[in-house]
Amino acid sequence: MGILTIQFGQCGNQLAQAVFKYLVNDIVEPNSTSVSKLENEYRDASKELWFSSYKSACFTPRSVLVDTEKKVVSSLTDAKDSLKFDNIVAKSGGGSANNWAFGYSLKADMLLNDVIESVRHEVEKCDDVTHILSFLSSGGGTGSGTGSRVLESLREQYPNKVIMNVIVLPYSKGEIVTQNYNTLLTVAKLYDITDGCIMLQNDRLHRICNSLLSMKNVDLNDINTVAAQKICATFQPAGNNSLWTFASQLTSQPNFKFVQINTVPHIAKEHVQYESEQDWSTLLRYMRNVVDVKHHVLLENSSSTVSQRSGREVAVSCSFASNLLVSRGGTSIPDVSALEIMRDKQLYGTWVPEFCRFEHFHQQRQLYNTNKFLALASNSNSICDTFDAIIEQAWTMFNHRAYLHQYSKYGITQSDFEGVFEKMESILYNYREIMANNSWINEGENIRDISDKETTDEPSAKRRCIRTGTLSKSNEFSETDLKWSVNEKQQLFNALVKYGSSDLDALARHIPTKNKSAIFKYILYLERMARTSLKDDADEKGKARQAPIDMWIQYVCHMSLSDDYKLMDISRAVKFIALFEERNTESKVDIRDCYEVVAACLSGNAPKHVNPETSKYLADNLQKLAMDTKMTPNISENKFISGLPQRKECKTYRSKKQIKVEKIEEFSFVTNKIMNPLKIPENLLIAKK
Repeated sequence: MGILTIQFGQCGNQLAQAVFKYLVNDIVEPNSTSVSKLENEYRDASKELWFSSYKSACFTPRSVLVDTEKKVVSSLTDAKDSLKFDNIVAKSGGGSANNWAFGYSLKADMLLNDVIESVRHEVEKCDDVTHILSFLSSGGGTGSGTGSRVLESLREQYPNKVIMNVIVLPYSKGEIVTQNYNTLLTVAKLYDITDGCIMLQNDRLHRICNSLLSMKNVDLNDINTVAAQKICATFQPAGNNSLWTFASQLTSQPNFKFVQINTVPHIAKEHVQYESEQDWSTLLRYMRNVVDVKHHVLLENSSSTVSQRSGREVAVSCSFASNLLVSRGGTSIPDVSALEIMRDKQLYGTWVPEFCRFEHFHQQRQLYNTNKFLALASNSNSICDTFDAIIEQAWTMFNHRAYLHQYSKYGITQSDFEGVFEKMESILYNYREIMANNSWINEGENIRDISDKETTDEPSAKRRCIRTGTLSKSNEFSETDLKWSVNEKQQLFNALVKYGSSDLDALARHIPTKNKSAIFKYILYLERMARTSLKDDADEKGKARQAPIDMWIQYVCHMSLSDDYKLMDISRAVKFIALFEERNTESKVDIRDCYEVVAACLSGNAPKHVNPETSKYLADNLQKLAMDTKMTPNISENKFISGLPQRKECKTYRSKKQIKVEKIEEFSFVTNKIMNPLKIPENLLIAKK
């Protein structure tokens, strides 16, 4: 199982080179903690994972170097070290002018065919390349714009491969004035077309070098070395760990694709001789402190004292969708009791199944230049503060129309920027709901307070309402916006499957009766409806809440179909149910994929790619569902769900008299042809009394 890396721009190429140098040192460095057999197995596995060929003094990475100018890649190939890069796609046409649109539209056209051919060559040369790992910076033009375009094409070429991105976020006070625009455009594009984004923050890496490693004059090489250590500590062989395992554990849910990697310990070279060897329990407690609510900002996001920080910065809300821990070194594996500190249910959203919360892999062999080392890959809402700052700065520039003309002449219009802001606010809203779902907080009062207090700053108030998903339907969508025929909805579904929700030009070509503005508004409407929060009056009376899945099923059973807000919550239920469906390795029809496609369509997102057998199975059952529903007697809406006939009562649908309709106190979706074409497990879909 091999990894193909693609390196974009100056930052991506330099970071990837640091990663490969660290890998070579890790492979060739003698290790005293493992026996010779295990040592040889580790080295062979590492070589096969990252390198296409390897001799005694020369390693050839399985990689493609991409840049719009030759200066950086030439310095990498001319370097006198043990690395040899074969696939280089670089042309002397100048850079991308720190402009995402320029890199995406013009520069990508120059390089795209050559990059696709180089990737095809590497994939065919290795029998089992199942993963693609890209390295890029979001602040410039080449890595962000050209990288986005190339990865978009690769997703179409290789729909079944796992594509992960290592994205380097620029310094918060960086020197590129358009870096916030570029970052939002990059993340919004890659969030839909790839399987996950590993976020590396220059500010955080710089503080690790400066504070923990006691480096006085920190340069880019030092930062790249720390970042390379994080990547290698996570992906080097350890048990059954792989990029596929990484993606399935951390980014299997389509609404949560941001991953951050925390590592401990970081000890300065001059201090190593004075440090005593720490046991796993101590390191795990320290790791818990790093990601804990009260210590997160102090240890990684800020170097100031507690008294100098505001209350908002200290009270950062941090909750997790999932964690993956990799431990390396030591003569013993961390015991179960020590790991319990990372399995604490208070760290995770209550809606996250227990088996999806935490995974641990151990490698007895030491990582290069370390004794005991922990890497924790986390999918959490701690990323929200970082993107809040980026969006805030970008929105300020956008309000003043700063530099928009530089993007509009390459096809990125003002409406495209508005779509990107909406996309990012929707992503952050979902991440904040991890913690909101923990306590089932009703945010209505807080939202109204915000909109009332900030009316003097209309753009800011509007943007915050967009972030929380509370712009009313009457204010934002007219009847014309929501008037779509069945044929137009079918065309939209087919276009979303093929192109995703970001490419409005392609969607408009697929739906000739609607313009881009109408398509964008309808997709936004579907997304807004899908994330409407459930409200429970019983909670105000102090009654115990039921599990989310039970609440969803009760709503499905007893709600009125005229209530669109509640009806769209079915997508959440289907998405949740998909987590419990085990994949069938014997049959080509994947029921879990069926659930995920239905949930994505209900929420207005682009469905994932599925195999032909699954696609046909889903289409046949949905068609059967449509026909059955059309033949159902015309009864009042508020009794339609609760009054659905049982299977034995549904022998024919030719006339109203042939069907006995009566209210059923408790009925099973499983035995009902109309409501369960996908055979959802009975224990999940029977409403509780």
